[in-house]
Amino acid sequence: MEYTVITNKKKLTIFVVILLIFFIIIPIFLNIFIVYKHTLNVIKKEKIKSMEQLIIKTFESLQLTIDDIENSVTEFAASMGLRKSLQEYYNLKPKYQHSIDVYIEKKLNEISKDNPYISRIVCITEDDRIYTNGIVRLDINNFKLSQVYSEINLNTNDMLWDYDFTGQKLNSNLENIFYIVHKIKDVNNESVLGYLIAYIDLDRFKNKYTNIKIAETGEIYIINNDLKPIISKPNYKIPKEKLKDIQKAETLVINTINIEDEDFVISLMPIPEFKGYLIGVVPLEELYCSTKKALKGSNIFLSVIGIILFLWILIVIYIISKLVSEKEMTKYRLYLSEEMNEKLRMYKHDFMNHLQIIQGLLELKKPDRAYEYLNNVSKEGKLIKQNCAIGIPELEAAIFTTISKAKEYGIDIKIESQELPEELPVNLYDLIKILVNLIKNAVYALKNAQGNYKQLVIRIFSELDEIVFEVSNNIPIIPMEIRDRIFEKGFSSDNKEEKGLGLYIVKQLVNKNGGHIELKVDEKGNHFLVYFPMLKN
Repeated sequence: MEYTVITNKKKLTIFVVILLIFFIIIPIFLNIFIVYKHTLNVIKKEKIKSMEQLIIKTFESLQLTIDDIENSVTEFAASMGLRKSLQEYYNLKPKYQHSIDVYIEKKLNEISKDNPYISRIVCITEDDRIYTNGIVRLDINNFKLSQVYSEINLNTNDMLWDYDFTGQKLNSNLENIFYIVHKIKDVNNESVLGYLIAYIDLDRFKNKYTNIKIAETGEIYIINNDLKPIISKPNYKIPKEKLKDIQKAETLVINTINIEDEDFVISLMPIPEFKGYLIGVVPLEELYCSTKKALKGSNIFLSVIGIILFLWILIVIYIISKLVSEKEMTKYRLYLSEEMNEKLRMYKHDFMNHLQIIQGLLELKKPDRAYEYLNNVSKEGKLIKQNCAIGIPELEAAIFTTISKAKEYGIDIKIESQELPEELPVNLYDLIKILVNLIKNAVYALKNAQGNYKQLVIRIFSELDEIVFEVSNNIPIIPMEIRDRIFEKGFSSDNKEEKGLGLYIVKQLVNKNGGHIELKVDEKGNHFLVYFPMLKN
């Protein structure tokens, strides 16, 4: 086959170019594309993970602010002194009533001063008194007729958060107000004495999240239970129908949605205090656009390098093909001739030895022994002929050399082979290793077996669309308990070196070449069968 390749330089060049395209250039560009896509997916996951962590941290910061506001309001509303004073207010003398009024307004001022997120705070009692830390813009009667008043009294909780777009909920003339209402109960927690209303400073509150950016244009904002943005106006308004599917979530949810042919990453974190949601929105492309640009630049560079490499290899192949001269081919022919002559000299020497032995036996008047010896030589000749039928000299030589020792141990050898094609579906040297070591293992087992008749069978045949190589020995039969483990790594029935490679390594070579190996045991012995798919024309 090597000679044919050398004498067909033009075919070799075309063949190598095709191989380069299929096994170097295409894999290079395919690998660049796969790495590019994989890297983008990894970056996308990492960026979404970073966005998730950012939303969680923002929520935690916001939660601390909400808790701080609630603590300030609750501390005032739960004060036993305040509750007792309001409960007994009309049972006290006017000077004590005045002291209570001064105390309440002082505490309201302290709350507003100590908590920067509370801009104004109002205390309204059920007996129609009102206290505030500033200008009163809330009418008592209007408050008692308001939606908020009804909700707080119908609610089992003592606290209510709400956002009023128009002021109608509180029946006030203020728009876009964010507030918390807290009941003030008597000392027995039975009846309501009044209500504490704390107005939230919108600018300070929204700075907790609006100043945090996701990528370049991504943003964070708050929506209410009706999925309507509150406190701040977002740049990206997500349609309600897109949010309804994830609205029921009790924990952080991150989804990718499409809006007007553009993909967005949406994160939604429930804020249970006021039945709202902290929402993060960013165009998907923005999460990894910088990485994408960098990767495209790298891909262009790698592609240019790949093309240059391909052209360089083509030039080298062209130069090498020109350098292959007739002189080199003549040397190769001479080498083959010398090798063949060496083999012929060896066979001639062996043949002369056989003739001398036969002549000696005849001179000693032992024709029976001479006939027996001649018969054995004849069998050996048939065996050589059988080997020659394989059609691959390297394989024939390897098998013949390996089985030569078997005859010394009195092993009957049987070879059945079809002629193999020049192009095999398996690397030739791997195939030689596989068969030689299977034969060595079989010879070793037969040599050490107890029995009068020992047989080694080597078969090479086609079965459906596969080439099958079978090596079998009639004794000793492999025990049932080790058959399933015989191809496992490290398994060996003994430590003899004559056995050649372990069956695990043989199996690895078979698998490497796209074949498979199996062990079949029957009354005729142990059969190791190696299958390789035939090459398609």
